[in-house]
Formats: sequence, C-alpha cells, structure tokens
Amino acid sequence: MNVPMNRAVMTTLIIIVCLLFPPEVSRGENREASPEPLKVGFSVKFLNDVSRADAQVALELWIREISRSLGIKANPKPFIFDNSMEMTTALRNGGIDLIALSTLDYLNIRNSVPLEPALVGDKGKLAGGDEIVVVVRRDQGITDFGQLKGKKLIIHSGILGDSAHLWLHSVLAKRNLPEKESFLGSIQEVKKASQSVLPVFFKQADAGLLARAAFETMVELNPQLGKEMTVLLNSEKLLYGLFCFRKDLGADIKKRILDNALNMRTTPTGKQIFTLFQIENVTPFNPSYLTTTLALMNEQNRLKERISGKKTK
Repeated sequence: MNVPMNRAVMTTLIIIVCLLFPPEVSRGENREASPEPLKVGFSVKFLNDVSRADAQVALELWIREISRSLGIKANPKPFIFDNSMEMTTALRNGGIDLIALSTLDYLNIRNSVPLEPALVGDKGKLAGGDEIVVVVRRDQGITDFGQLKGKKLIIHSGILGDSAHLWLHSVLAKRNLPEKESFLGSIQEVKKASQSVLPVFFKQADAGLLARAAFETMVELNPQLGKEMTVLLNSEKLLYGLFCFRKDLGADIKKRILDNALNMRTTPTGKQIFTLFQIENVTPFNPSYLTTTLALMNEQNRLKERISGKKTK
C-alpha cells in the first residue's frame, strides 16, 4: 500500500518508529526487560501536507512492518493532536510518553505540563531549524516589504507556520506598519509549500511566505522559479519542533531511546534513513535552539503591553 507522504512527515514517522524499536531488541538481548510499548503522539502540524487518516495508516503500517522484522509483539497506536489543549490533557493524564510538537506549542505549554525536551533533527545548519522567507517575482520591482501594502500574501502553514505568523508580526512592528490584516490586501493560508509559490510565479498573488528549504527544493526541481523569483526578506533560523518525553517516564526507557537515537547514523538502517531523507544526525536538545523563537515571543509580549498601556491612558 503506497501512502502519499512528504519527505518531512515520512522522516518524522520513521524516526519515531526507530526510537520505539531499538535494534538491540532484535538480537534478543533483555527481551524480558523490554519496556511496555510507548504511547507516542504528535501535533497535527507535523501532518500539514497529508491527511490525518493517511498519516495514521502510514505510521501503523511502518510500526507493524518493523515489529515483524524484529520479532517484537507490539502494536502501539499513534495519537494525533489538533491543538495544545488536547496535548496538555493527554500529558497530564499520563496518556503520552513521547511527543513531537512545534516549538511554539512547546513554549506555550511547558509551564503547565511535565515535559522534558529530548531530541531534534540536525540538517547541518541549525538543528531542526530553518529560515522563513518571503518570495516575490523579480519583474514586479518589489524591493522592500513596505511595498506589499494592499497586496496578496500566501502563507504556507507548515510546521513553521505558527512561528511564521509571529515573525510576520515582528516584521510589521519594526517598520511601524499596521497589523497584517490591515496592511495587506488579503492573506491566504495553504497546506502545501508549492501553493504559496506557484501563484506568485503565475502572477496570481504578490508574495509567498514559507520555509527557505521548501523554496530551495522547488527551485532545484524547477530552475525557472529561481530565475523568475527572489527572496525579499528572511527571518533568523527558527527551530521546527522537538521530541519531548513525559518528564516522569522511567529513566531507563529514556536512556534506551536516547542511546539508540544518538547512534542511528552508525547503523545500516540509520544511514539509509539519513541518506534518503537528507538528515545528517539526530541530536540532543539544547536550550539555545529556542533563542530566536523566544526572542520573537518576548518582542510580541512587549508590544502587546505597550499597546495595552496606551489604551488605558
């Protein structure tokens, strides 16, 4: 059965499977001591380019296939969450052991649930991160963001989608421009990166907002896009998201998962995954990875306080 999945989603799913079923178990070592199947969840934001049903089936098929190949009697069901409230409830009730979520979701719920950041994907630049870019046609003569007043902007609501809105708010505020709803003529959100670029290319929209890696991949596939379009503005690198443990999960289980993940590139399976999906490594979480997103959040909070102070005077 072929399930249509984009590269980022399939990478996330395969990594989760590899974390759940370490290679050591296949050799029959400590089979009796194997932990109970982990309860894994991830934000629906990780499934931006694929339907929930397809993702659910794909993940279960992958787990079943790996289980058979390793001789493990396990069939864990993935949990897909629509919002941070659902994630918070599940984590508080012990219904999730390992979760993949966006950076903003993590920052918004970290003080209310016992989460322990564990892993991020490393693409060689910033672990798990990318820049957000605004792209326009070269022949439109747009050289400054202020020239987009009254224009149509299409936003790719991918895994960086919520951070993109935060960054866009910052861009406008720094230029003393109105809120995006007032400044721009229209805003459209789309689920596929191509849907934020092609309408600009065909002059059906004025600008597109998406992750740089997604835009560069499109240019590689269609060099004409690179000739006709250019990056008008870009953010600093922002973290895509992260894998977190439920904090009170057993230390032994955490260690086994981390040890396996950090050695993935030394195994044939790990090398195949990294080569196929262009991932250089899986690295431990470092608090510094959150710096740029935290700065955007703090900036927005300061702006809200300033606006609120003006209204109360």
